[in-house]
Formats: sequence, structure tokens, C-alpha cells
Amino acid sequence: MRNVIQKSLFFLASLFLCMIMIPKPAGAMTTESQSDGKMIYRIQNGESAETTMTVGQQGIFTYDLTGLSDFISGSPVTSVEVTSLYSQDTSVLNVNSDGSFTAVAPGETVVYIQGKYGSYGSYFFGRCDVEVTMDMTNVTLEKESIHSIFPSSTYSYETSILIKNIPENVILSEDNTNFSYVSSNGDMSMSVYLDNNQVKMSFYSAGKTTLTLQINGKEFILHVNLEKVTISQRGAVAAKGKKIQLKIKGTKESPKWSSSNPKVAKVTSKGVVSCKRKGNAVITASFGGEKVGCAISVISAKKMKTIQYAKMIGTKWTYSQPKRMQKGYYDCSSLVCKSYCKMGKKIGGNYAPVAADLAKWCKAHGKKIAKSYTRNHIQKMKLNPGDLMYETGANNGRYLGIYHVEMFTGYAVAYYDAQGKPVLNELWAARPEGYYGGGHLVYRPFP
Repeated sequence: MRNVIQKSLFFLASLFLCMIMIPKPAGAMTTESQSDGKMIYRIQNGESAETTMTVGQQGIFTYDLTGLSDFISGSPVTSVEVTSLYSQDTSVLNVNSDGSFTAVAPGETVVYIQGKYGSYGSYFFGRCDVEVTMDMTNVTLEKESIHSIFPSSTYSYETSILIKNIPENVILSEDNTNFSYVSSNGDMSMSVYLDNNQVKMSFYSAGKTTLTLQINGKEFILHVNLEKVTISQRGAVAAKGKKIQLKIKGTKESPKWSSSNPKVAKVTSKGVVSCKRKGNAVITASFGGEKVGCAISVISAKKMKTIQYAKMIGTKWTYSQPKRMQKGYYDCSSLVCKSYCKMGKKIGGNYAPVAADLAKWCKAHGKKIAKSYTRNHIQKMKLNPGDLMYETGANNGRYLGIYHVEMFTGYAVAYYDAQGKPVLNELWAARPEGYYGGGHLVYRPFP
């Protein structure tokens, strides 16, 4: 008889446990507000409740004894032995073992409470789904407008705006915040997102737009005006004593002009560059944090004729090895020879030398600039217009296996990096801007 009773009790207890594990409609929880503003949340046995609170809210989670009775005696239960009380995500809601809590950051979590009650040690289980939001009443943006320059030499303009008046230790991101935006200008390509209490933006074209931002249900308006700014030249070569007028287009703002080497090239507040002595410099026009610029190379008047002729050949004449010594035709080595003849210099020693012959002549008469030039040589402006670059390594039986020569004709400002430093590209007589990028032998046949 005793075994039958035990089995019956075990069956009933198991059935009861299964019943309380089945989620019931939300809201089976009582709340109480204390005088200090803290809340008490009492979760009922076997229930799944839900609530919403704001960041900074404090209080306590505990059990609700409503309707609980001892399984054996049937008398009302007066307490529960809590064995586990915790928050699934403590970064959102930090709950201590005694049930006291602090809402830490926006997001969602689940609070679980488990324990035993009654003389039979019945199982107590409850949960509460919690959404933590933030009071946006006093939240503002750092500024309401962006007016800046979109330099022609860059692919994007990146900026960010700080979200102000956020509770201490709260970090807003798209993982824990309802965020969206709408642009009034569908022709402007952009990326806008929320991260680390900032609205971060990347614009891929210039223009005007009004951004309507929604952050946790609060609307913010941000006016954007990005002006497409260009400079009349990004790279120039001039003879000592000459002047170059640089002009800015796309904005009415007056830039602040500066030179990286005023002893070589000095610039006025009107963008007039005076070429003082041989060398290289970068002229920069600054509009606040944005910049455009022009790389200037100052050379002798004689070498200027060589550079101009080389550019003319490389852009207007026809490439042909069989006809390379005829007017209107060229190959790599004849371009070099014909161009240097313009400053009264003969290079190579033969009527029609090949690239390897020019390199041998340079070794005997010129100065080696780099065994294998790199981007660092370009950024530090170690090359001068008129320098010769050789491609080596061919199995052709010639000096160093050289099979091609190219004349360096100056620099161009590609863009300015995040630190505001100019990034330069090489210019060549018969190749596009930045074509090689490094890795080849460079000689300077004449200073």
C-alpha cells in the first residue's frame, strides 16, 4: 500500500511540474513602487511575465506567494527557498543573487527565478521577459548640421556626430538601440549607422540632404551640405623662377594655403606659387579639416624642355619599334633619347640605343636613386622629374635583363589620409598616373 501511495504522489508531482513548465499568458506578475523610486517585481509560480523599464531603474525581483499551498498539508506557503535567480544578459540588466537589480543598458533579457517550497519541496519556477529602454527626453545631437568639403581626389567623406546627455556607462549601438534614418536626397550615396554613442556617416558623393534620424523613437534632424571642391592642378612641373596660379572650384570658402617646403615653392594667400629653387613640395589648400593639393616639382629651364617634350611624345605620338627613330613615332628608349636631346644631352652613346644600353650609360655617368623604388620614395619625394626607371629580369641577354625604360615626370596629389597627410602618385611620360607603384631600378642621368 505504501509503495502505491508513493508512486501516486510521484505521478502527481511530475504532472504538476510539467504543468508549471508550460508558459502561461504574460502579465502574471505583481509590481510595487517604493518611495525611493525602486520597483518590486513579484513573479508568480509557473508564469511567464514581461515588463519594460528604463536605463538606471533599480529594484528587486522576488517570488509571489499568491495561490501557493503546501502539496501535503494544503496550508498556504509562507516562503520560498530560492535556489537560482539571475539575468540571462547582465550587460542589459544586472541582477544579484538576492534579486536586487539595476537596468544597465538598452536591450532585452530574461530574468529567471527558481526554488523550492512546502514540506514536500515542491518546485518553484518563474520568468520575466525584460526590455530595457532609455529615456530620450534630454538626449540631443552634438550639432544639427554638417557643412564641409568633399575633395575631388577622395572616394568618400566620413564623419560622425556625438549623441549627448546619455547616462553614464551606457553605450548605444545598433545592437541595443532602435535606429533608422531617411535621406531627403535619393541621389546622394551614403552609409549611416549607430555605434559607440555616435552617428557615423560615410558619404560617397557631394550634395545637400536632410537626414531624419530615429533613435529609440525620438526624431532628430541633421542638415548636410558637402561641396565638391577641385583644384586646378594636382601636379605641376615648373622652371626655377616661374609662378603658378592655383585655383579652387566648387566653393565660395577661401582656403588656407600652405607649402610643405617654402624654400622650394612658396605660396601666397591667393594661391600663387613662386618656384624658388630646385626640389619638390606639396601645396595644400585647407578648408577646416578637409584639403586639396598640388605637388610641385621645380627644375631647371633646360630640363623643363626635356619633360615637356617627353610628355608630348608619350601622349601624342604613335608607339612603334620599327619606326621609333622617325618623327611622330617612339618606343621607350627613343622617347628618352629624343627628350634629353632637347636640353642638349646625349644619353646612351648610340644612334638608337635600347633600354639596357641607357642603363649601362647611367651606371657609368648617372646616380643610382634606388635599386628597387618603393611607395616611401614617392611619399618622401625622393625622385625628380627626368629620372629613369628600368624594368629588369628578362631573359634577353642584355644588361641586367633590362627590357623597358620609363621617364618619371613628377607627382600628383591623389588624396589626403586620415592624418591630413598628402598621398602622392607618380607621373610618367608614357604611362597613366601611379602606373608602377614601386619595385624597379631608378637612375638619375642628369641633376
